[in-house]
Amino acid sequence: METWLQPCTALFWPDFHALIDWRIAPVFLDKELRRIGGSLHRDRLYVDKLAQLQTRDGPLLLLMHTEVQARLDQDFPARMFRYYSRLAAHYPRHDIVQFAIVTKSKNSRKICRLEHSYAPLTGNFLTLRYTAPVIHLQDWAGQEKGLQEQARRNPFAMIILAELQAAARPLSARRKLHEKIQLVRQLYQLDYTETDIRQLFLFIDHALRLPTEQDQAFTLTLEQLEQEQKVAYISSVERVWLRRGLEQGIEQGLEQGLEQGLSQTLAALLHQRFGRLPAELQQRLEQASAEQLRHWLLSVIQADSPQAVFNS
Repeated sequence: METWLQPCTALFWPDFHALIDWRIAPVFLDKELRRIGGSLHRDRLYVDKLAQLQTRDGPLLLLMHTEVQARLDQDFPARMFRYYSRLAAHYPRHDIVQFAIVTKSKNSRKICRLEHSYAPLTGNFLTLRYTAPVIHLQDWAGQEKGLQEQARRNPFAMIILAELQAAARPLSARRKLHEKIQLVRQLYQLDYTETDIRQLFLFIDHALRLPTEQDQAFTLTLEQLEQEQKVAYISSVERVWLRRGLEQGIEQGLEQGLEQGLSQTLAALLHQRFGRLPAELQQRLEQASAEQLRHWLLSVIQADSPQAVFNS
């Protein structure tokens, strides 16, 4: 969401996208969001991102909720409203816009807006009705050809294609291998920057995990594909190395707190590649959020210095 916010909004909410002055880079306020959200931000089943954007009329806050569940949580709209009320009190001069993305819902077609109502007693004293738009990724199933065409100019379409394949059930290991190869083949044919291709590849690689036998076949196919395309975006050694780092960070995170686990994993990878970190970078590492640590982990693979990682 941080890397491809502009193409994400262009794909999901084009009217909103047209209102934003994208010449001014978004400012993400995740630490502020955690401070304001408090206990609302601790559920591991959803992710929230807060970005400050600029319109012709002034600053705007965009709060994006991503729900990762097979069925929509009944408390989700109420939780969104609680976020809104806290943000409105904290930023009284900002317009506030909220969107929701539900990644795995299966029985939520045609639900375009989430609703939360509040009318205590008879409703004669106070009536509140809150609605916010929602995107269900699974509603894009069956539109793969259109997404493949949009992917020529919009990298977020590749994210949706990978998510749809990951959610498809049942898929045999052989079929999943075939679909993964097709996605990566298409990715390598798109006119993206090397950085975008690397990051999209890592997303696809993680979303479509394969059993060991099929993963070995995928690695061989990947090497052949890069030879055909005469590119070298990511070596098999780098891929295995980064995957182990991410897996270790997630495993440690579950045991001792996500931020601490990711921080320790990133510190080990940085030390392995570049040696001891300067005190300034070590301090930034210790103070970073889980979202920032994930972003830096993805940057390690292409960075030529620790400064390049922290400036990515």
